[in-house]
Amino acid sequence: MTSALDIAQYFINHSYGGQLDDVTNLKLQKLLYYAQGYNLALYGEPLFNEDIMNWDHGTVVPCIYHEFKRFGNQIIQPTPNFDMEKFSQQIKSVLEFVCRDYAKYSGWKLREMTHNESPWKNTQRDEVITKDSIETFFTTKLNGEKFNFDLDCMEQMLDTEFVEMPNNITTLAQFDKWLAEG
Repeated sequence: MTSALDIAQYFINHSYGGQLDDVTNLKLQKLLYYAQGYNLALYGEPLFNEDIMNWDHGTVVPCIYHEFKRFGNQIIQPTPNFDMEKFSQQIKSVLEFVCRDYAKYSGWKLREMTHNESPWKNTQRDEVITKDSIETFFTTKLNGEKFNFDLDCMEQMLDTEFVEMPNNITTLAQFDKWLAEG
């Protein structure tokens, strides 16, 4: 299993590849939460074991907060020689999904989003947000579907080798419907 620090380093170092350009500690905390949530919902297992807490500014992995608090509200600098290839394709697909769908938002916007979601809202301040509550929320968000394949990888294969897959397909049910209609 990967650690929260591994995942944090992925987002930080990914930012210097052009897709993310403003990874602060606040934004990093929210990206970790979304990555954990989608991994739990899609694959039924945590991406990392570290707890996510309910803090005033939303969801926080305390050890990661403390690791990067020296940056304050500034952009976190990348780690030299970080190996982006150490992640499985399954993990990369979740992280890329989070980058694509959430990295476009500022840390403050992501903070507001987490404040409106049940895992944060239903947990007392300074308490652990349970993995069960995170999984339940994100599973519901994905219409209760569990995936055992890499949708992004399938989309890339279809786009480059066979036919163009519509951009609005985000669930297994939509994919199955599209295949049946095709």
